[in-house]
Amino acid sequence: MFPFRAAVVVCLLVSAQALAANADLDRAEKFFEQLKYSEAEKALVKALAVPKNDRQTVLRIYELRGIIDATIGKKSALEHFRKLVSIDPERVLSRDY
Repeated sequence: MFPFRAAVVVCLLVSAQALAANADLDRAEKFFEQLKYSEAEKALVKALAVPKNDRQTVLRIYELRGIIDATIGKKSALEHFRKLVSIDPERVLSRDY
């Protein structure tokens, strides 16, 4: 029973570190919700630079960058969406966007 508990604790610690390592993505999400696109973009650039981002984190970063750029009319939105679908061709954006 002890090895199982130890494994669970290790998994929880790794998950907590992963969340802490992506604090910039969390910050970007909050700025995005507040319609503070400039601040969100800066946080997303920092979030992408975090070492060892997992696949879902990278996908979300490119998704948010694409949505933000498209919202404010920047042509770079297409580049972000291309990166997004090159990683996950089956990705579907919410109709809200």
